[in-house]
Amino acid sequence: MLCSSVFITGTDTGVGKTLVAGGLAGAWKEEGYDVGVMKPVATGGILINGELTSHDLLFMQAALGSCLKDEQSLCMPYCLKTPAAPAIAAQVEGVEIIPENIHQAYDALAKRHELMIVEGIGGLLVPINWDYLVADLVMDLELPLLIVCSSRLGTINHTLLTIECARHRGIEVLGLIINMTSNSQCLTVAEQTVSEVLEKVTDVPVIDIIPWSSSIDVESGRIGNAVELVESILPWMIVL
Repeated sequence: MLCSSVFITGTDTGVGKTLVAGGLAGAWKEEGYDVGVMKPVATGGILINGELTSHDLLFMQAALGSCLKDEQSLCMPYCLKTPAAPAIAAQVEGVEIIPENIHQAYDALAKRHELMIVEGIGGLLVPINWDYLVADLVMDLELPLLIVCSSRLGTINHTLLTIECARHRGIEVLGLIINMTSNSQCLTVAEQTVSEVLEKVTDVPVIDIIPWSSSIDVESGRIGNAVELVESILPWMIVL
């Protein structure tokens, strides 16, 4: 049975969640599925034609192309301009983030689409408001988790902490995606061994290693070969 929806989180900010979310959305679309995307909360929003929006949501929407018809109010219930954790950005801007509004938006989108891809913000313990973390949202939406981690030094600790946090809360972890964040021809020892180490120290499978690509740029909306790079993830989206 195909996994109906998935929540994509990261071990940190800037590790490649949006690349994976957009690429996976496009890959599922190419397989013939009706796909919906959601970025429940975004910070560091940008103004386009007078409307505050997010590079991350625009990238995912671009991956779906002309088939996208969902309102931004559902795809992204909260978009804040301040580049900070949602709870802080909301406090600065005088906004109250109400989790129930996110739940309702997700339910509305899930009724429209066969598959949903939900991209988190930062990692699992980022506060959406002062009483509600990203992990709480994953639990409330009852979604399995894909964890995106980088190839840089320090990712082992961040990844293991993310796995432990998810399992402690009863969240199903489908697997790990390693995103190679360096375009260097000479990889460091940490970059060369990250997959091997993770496979030795955890039973969570490393689903894929995504190479760095100059054709992809989230901030400019360039999808490049993102769909091609994540196609190998699709077989893992099967729930037995």
